[in-house]
Amino acid sequence: MTSLAVVTESPSGRHAQTSVRPGSSSVISPKNTETVHLAVAGIALPNDASVALHRKFGFSDVGIFDEYAMKHGAYISSLWMQRRL
Repeated sequence: MTSLAVVTESPSGRHAQTSVRPGSSSVISPKNTETVHLAVAGIALPNDASVALHRKFGFSDVGIFDEYAMKHGAYISSLWMQRRL
């Protein structure tokens, strides 16, 4: 399972959304005292839709952890992606 979080400012404070559309003006917009330099994503494979969504938002491949864990009795692999902010 993957999720994409969008952090926005509102009059009542900071909140996150999990529903985003390609072309949004700001996918990741931290507005706090901590500087975020790099966003990372780990996606269990196969999941072509999630990989395509992350690529649309500017994430690039870093590497694959091949068969590193078991889920429902089968080995799984994960693609790791990153995006500099």
